[in-house]
Amino acid sequence: MHISWYEFNKGNWSEKHAQRSLNSVKTYAYPFFGNKSVSDVSADDIRDCLNVLITDEKIELFKKVRASIENIFKHAVSRKLLKDNPTPAVNDDLLKPYSYREKNHGFMAIEKIPEFVEILVQHNSIISYATLFILLTNTRPIEVCGMEWDEVYGSFWKIPATRMKNKRFHTLNLSPYLIKILDIMRQRTNSKYVFPYKNSHLTNGAPTNLIKRLLRGRMHEFKHKNSDKDPVAHGLRHSFRTWAEQSGYRTEHLERQISHSEQNKLISTYMKYDYINERKIISLHWEDVCLGKTDPQEKARSV
Repeated sequence: MHISWYEFNKGNWSEKHAQRSLNSVKTYAYPFFGNKSVSDVSADDIRDCLNVLITDEKIELFKKVRASIENIFKHAVSRKLLKDNPTPAVNDDLLKPYSYREKNHGFMAIEKIPEFVEILVQHNSIISYATLFILLTNTRPIEVCGMEWDEVYGSFWKIPATRMKNKRFHTLNLSPYLIKILDIMRQRTNSKYVFPYKNSHLTNGAPTNLIKRLLRGRMHEFKHKNSDKDPVAHGLRHSFRTWAEQSGYRTEHLERQISHSEQNKLISTYMKYDYINERKIISLHWEDVCLGKTDPQEKARSV
């Protein structure tokens, strides 16, 4: 059927587009249902095919292949070879784990993060340690830049609701490495703010400005392949979420870690449980990845 669809449309396509469309269907769809009759292909077959592209983070290719598959089945329906098109059943739910990738926030390639951490440590400044804190705690710049000492309780950081986007307080585990950063700040500053600047705290844009300065001329090396823009401080959260989803961690744990549960009504109904112990394991794993202590491809640790 894909040949009939191709022959029907190629007259309206450029030669390059026609060949790409045909090749993508042959490469990504055929291994899953190429030998089946068009009437025997199910929504599950299509989902299995597209899930491979999701797993490989080929999001744009996913969209193109899905569109081609849908058009092939539309062609079959118009030829009365099929009653219904199964493709709409495979909706954008497959992309929901990737909805955190806001287009206006560029994010960083996972494999480049250990080098980025080394650059931050070598810079050895209040701003660089704040940026490192953002990276390792998966928080927003506003949450770190305005951090106060009275929010730290032993090995926990309790962010007040007033500084949270969803207006709910948020508790995070502090690893020994993060506590070491806090010790450095205590020795360097005398302020109610952990990361002070003049008579107040760091501005929310300071970490992103630092990233631009430190990576000037090298942004293309550090940008994630699926990022539309250069990395920014807020985008470090997206790098974490990309890695964590790939590693196989449970969505409800990850959404709670980044305090992003408002995007998912089903998950939000279970937010009475904070998953603090599960999140500790995830955050320590992420820290090992960021510090170059473990392979980013390592699968999820038991929680």
